[in-house]
Amino acid sequence: MSYTKTVTYLEPTKLNNWKRHSIPTYNRLKIDPHHPSYHDAGVVFDQERFKYPYLPLYMGQYDIDVNAVNLNVLRLIISQEGYDIIIPEQFEPLKEFIMAQCNYHRQHYPKNNKPYIYITIRTTDGDCYYQTAQDWHVDGFQGGSSDRHIPEQDIVWSNCNPTEFTLQPVFCEGLNPNKHNIVNFFNETIEENDIYTAVENGVYLMTPYNVHRVSTEKFEGKRVFIRLTFSPVPILDKTNTPNPCIPMVNYRHDVRDFLWDYKSDEFAHSGFKKK
Repeated sequence: MSYTKTVTYLEPTKLNNWKRHSIPTYNRLKIDPHHPSYHDAGVVFDQERFKYPYLPLYMGQYDIDVNAVNLNVLRLIISQEGYDIIIPEQFEPLKEFIMAQCNYHRQHYPKNNKPYIYITIRTTDGDCYYQTAQDWHVDGFQGGSSDRHIPEQDIVWSNCNPTEFTLQPVFCEGLNPNKHNIVNFFNETIEENDIYTAVENGVYLMTPYNVHRVSTEKFEGKRVFIRLTFSPVPILDKTNTPNPCIPMVNYRHDVRDFLWDYKSDEFAHSGFKKK
């Protein structure tokens, strides 16, 4: 089954009047200095790391007037290998939030010092958001389409119905990223315990090792979700919302169209099982 045919994407918002902004430089103390994300930012991605789970870095709460935010963009690039950002006028209510997070990342994740910065914003009512977000998954899993490299970092925020995280060890070093669907494996493996919920209006820095999902609980009113992605490489996906000031060649085949489910009785590298 083609993965891309199973996903319905929200219609992106029309954007205009793009402007360049320089991220201000000011010192911020390192939050939770022993958090594993600082170390992992400089080490090449490794599937065995899922055996040693940890919670994302909690960066405190941030107030955003969600009534002023009516945006839907998916992986819109706002910076290419640097920390000047180019955003449209519709992002004005979020400009200070974006700058604050970019400033922190620049100071405390120096191994990823020239990132491609992308932003995703989802504005929804009730339970009208991507169904796939309610599956256990990670952002930034590195498959077999290219050489592995240091991981991305994602900073996320939502005003309600926050993200859930699991602290269950996941033994996925036997999975072959060229053929196995990692999301299927997570959802077949993870149990409904050792789950921690983010707080409303909380800011969190995640790495690809933080297995998470959107809460399956119903909510009332408006939900705004924001994700800033700091990637050491460009994210090539034809569903990216384009930035006319930063033209990118985004097209590639979605590798998830060619993966299949991992079976618990399958020999990890052979494609055969014992009768």
